[in-house]
Amino acid sequence: QANTWLLLGSWNLERGHRCPRQYILEMHSYTNALLLCIGALAAICCSAECSAASLAACTTHGMDPHQESTWMDTFLLSSMIKTLGATLTGSIFAVVGVVMEGRKSKLGELKLPDDQELKRTASCTAAPSKPLASDASMRRTLSEPVAKAAAVASTARSAPPPLFAGRALSESEKTERQVKSILNKLTRDKFDTLYAQLLAHCNVECKSTSEKLVQIVAQELFKKATLQHSFIDMYADVCAKLEADLPKGDLQTHFRRTLLEQCKESFTQHLQAPQIAEGLDYEEHYEALVKYKTKMIGTVKFVGCLLKLRMLVAKTLFHCTDELIAIGSPEATETLCAFLDTVGPTFDKPDWAGHERLQKVFSQVELFSQDSHQSSRIRCLLRDLLDKRQKKWRA
Repeated sequence: QANTWLLLGSWNLERGHRCPRQYILEMHSYTNALLLCIGALAAICCSAECSAASLAACTTHGMDPHQESTWMDTFLLSSMIKTLGATLTGSIFAVVGVVMEGRKSKLGELKLPDDQELKRTASCTAAPSKPLASDASMRRTLSEPVAKAAAVASTARSAPPPLFAGRALSESEKTERQVKSILNKLTRDKFDTLYAQLLAHCNVECKSTSEKLVQIVAQELFKKATLQHSFIDMYADVCAKLEADLPKGDLQTHFRRTLLEQCKESFTQHLQAPQIAEGLDYEEHYEALVKYKTKMIGTVKFVGCLLKLRMLVAKTLFHCTDELIAIGSPEATETLCAFLDTVGPTFDKPDWAGHERLQKVFSQVELFSQDSHQSSRIRCLLRDLLDKRQKKWRA
């Protein structure tokens, strides 16, 4: 009987924690507490009645009361343990139910309106009655108030507006974004299609806007070429086609000047030794050095490609080689190898006007390859360059 009362109280508690209303939970909690008390009293009464009955039976039949009471104590002890276990389980259900209902009450403001609220909102927003033409129009008319109520509820629980509202972009800014997007998607397979779009953006009627876009294109092409060495030839081809397709006059000159300034500024900047902060560990120092070499080698390779396309004058070649030879640092020597490897197949020919001066450059390279003060890595790079030249620039 006691176990039955306790299980009934636990079931009431479980139902109470599922109820959506706090006062129902409290009612079930009080009911469960009452049932637990009744169960405990029933267990105590059962224990007393069993003990008295057992003693009377033993006296009547001549049995040993002490032996019978020992058995009864063991039986009652196990029953009391089960009763206490059921009591603790019911209490745990009560605590869990109260905690969960408390959390639900805190989030009650985010709940959707119930049926009565929807009906009340529908009655307030409903349009005056009109003769309906068909069942479909009737359903549509009846569903409008509910849709409005749902819209109101969704607006109430919608996210707050962003902290910083973005300003509207101007037409020139939108065009700049489109130009950068075209350059990001540029590949050999999509070259013709994307180049036509790029040229259309550059040929705008407004002169100031057109010059600004041409400047952005030149800067972006140079930036991508110095970082993506595998696509240097493609970016150089874009520059050559733009110079040929842009209208003759100020726009074409502005594009060439911007491109030349970018090359000159980057080359001059990387002629100096890399400025790497002190206190860096080995990996950070190596990463900074790799970034410096990538920019420097990318610059001279791009300059070499522009020289091959005759976009830069030939004296630029010797200006670069003389500067790199005069510095003589390991980074400058490695850059010299990359530059000569780019321009060699095009300019290392006897019929070229500057071939004799280029021969002197390669003689200096041979001296560097025999210099014991150079690192073994630099000497290997120089010898590979000379071997490629002997093979008529075939890999």
